Amino acid sequence: MDEKTLAKYGFTVIDIAYLSDDQKALLELELGKKKPNKRVLKLFKRFSSVSKRVEGYTTYLKGYDMDTKAMQWIMDMYSSTPPSNKNYKIMEDIILNYTKVQIWLGNFFSLMNSFNHSMNLRKLSSAEKIMKKMELETNRGRRIFKAFNSSLKALRASIMGEKEEEPSLMYFT
Repeated sequence: MDEKTLAKYGFTVIDIAYLSDDQKALLELELGKKKPNKRVLKLFKRFSSVSKRVEGYTTYLKGYDMDTKAMQWIMDMYSSTPPSNKNYKIMEDIILNYTKVQIWLGNFFSLMNSFNHSMNLRKLSSAEKIMKKMELETNRGRRIFKAFNSSLKALRASIMGEKEEEPSLMYFT
């Protein structure tokens, strides 16, 4: 696939990077046709967009290995001294939010597999329905990751002994 052909149909090199190898092969076959199916091209473009968003959510976990660090911190807090009620609440929030993140990731990748299966069988209406679910799921995922990240920040603040500063008042004249 050359960049001119991709640009002709609204794709960029970055869009292609977010497609799996199977999807790239299907896209290449579609672009090789005399008249490519615009529904297929639109679905791959939407999939690429969803993949970018999901990668943005999960980068924090992958880049900093925060889920593993958080669990290690919890084990250290629990094993060294009996945690205070505040620390119990923080641990509870992290474990709950971490569980939500793992469940969300499982649901999302299940939808992704269903989407790929529908595209392989050329069931476009089914693929479009699944894509809509994936887009809705990314919005839900954003909220789940936001809650997890805020619970990690609370844990970090508790461990580092930092006190949350109250926002200063600003006066405008």
